[in-house]
Amino acid sequence: MTSQRSIGYARIHDEPGDFRDQVAGLAELGVRAEEMFWDRCASARDGLIGAVRRCERGDTLTVTALDRLATSLEDLEDLTPMLIDREIRLNVGGVVFDPVNEVGRSVFDTFRTASDVSEPSGLGLSLLPVRMRVVAALIWQGNEK
Repeated sequence: MTSQRSIGYARIHDEPGDFRDQVAGLAELGVRAEEMFWDRCASARDGLIGAVRRCERGDTLTVTALDRLATSLEDLEDLTPMLIDREIRLNVGGVVFDPVNEVGRSVFDTFRTASDVSEPSGLGLSLLPVRMRVVAALIWQGNEK
């Protein structure tokens, strides 16, 4: 089996310094430069596709923030089964979710069902990290008993 790698992905905005900031953020999260992929606009997905293809079972797809991975809840819902099926962990700003353990499965299940929630446009994705923390906290409390 190959060693577990951290594959980075960033969706780059047009703002000055965004590319540099994203690369620096991924490097701080342990991604090597040759393992970084990016897209320069919200609609481009070639970099994301390349990053997911590069990941092997047990690797980690790393992003600095959830909104850099998906532009909508539907995008996140579409991506989630690929990560689960291939047992690819997701590192969001230093918090790693593994689809093979209970906490990780719960978070990935939240991703899969998030677009079913009827919320004003844009609000759902911003609230998703809160949902992830709530799910993780509830499971953690359950494991302490």
